Amino acid sequence: MKQFAHKTESLPMNYSTRPLPRPSTRYYRWVVYTLLVSAGLHVLGVITALGVLQPGLDVQLPILDRAYYISNHVLSWRLGWLVWQCAAISNLAAAIAIVCYFRHAYRQRVCDTRWPYYWSLAALVFTISAMIPEQWAEFALVSEFIQTADLAVTTGDTTEYVLQESRWLVMTTTCGACGYTMMQFAWICCATIYHGRPRKIWWFWGLGLIDFVLFTVSYLACYWSCQAALQGGAYVGFETVFIFNAIAFPLLILWILMFIAVVGNRHHA
Repeated sequence: MKQFAHKTESLPMNYSTRPLPRPSTRYYRWVVYTLLVSAGLHVLGVITALGVLQPGLDVQLPILDRAYYISNHVLSWRLGWLVWQCAAISNLAAAIAIVCYFRHAYRQRVCDTRWPYYWSLAALVFTISAMIPEQWAEFALVSEFIQTADLAVTTGDTTEYVLQESRWLVMTTTCGACGYTMMQFAWICCATIYHGRPRKIWWFWGLGLIDFVLFTVSYLACYWSCQAALQGGAYVGFETVFIFNAIAFPLLILWILMFIAVVGNRHHA
């Protein structure tokens, strides 16, 4: 009976039959989908801010004119803020997806450092810290603030109206915006570190830092303007908020798409 010897080929010392580690495609898709939804909602939010919300937020208009608009356009006012509330939820969903993605990437040894994961966690904390005052204020703007506008129109007394208006503006445009600005900064850090070649993506973190500065100036200007309104009833320099937000939000939408491209470039490498 013939004996057949099994011939085995020698393998290189560094050869491994295990597949190369790769980040989760499921988490990556989750990141892409949530960020695309967030970008779309921010586009819609900008449109509503310039449309149905603008007559009630333009502090250059007389106080009673703003109150009259809110009192007589309740449905439009509420729908406009609903878009921004949905945008906030999409930010939270994206922040959670990004945390899951970078956590999985580190556990699979796709990334040699935990810093992208740590920065994504920081972004999640910033997102939650932004949503708490923002959602509190936006809920008030579509509920009790409408009653305050009705009262101001009926009595002609705008004292309580200005008090509430400045309070809710600070909570949305200062406290909320500050948290979201720090969220963006954390995302800049985690994506840049994860990519591994910051010089090749200077356009990504460069635009992100410009946007960071624009939003910072905007929410600080909002705070100072609202403090002036509480002192004398008139907003001082609030046009700075409109100008810087008008530049910062389109850049933010573009930057979100850049974030997807940067992470996708590393993911598919």
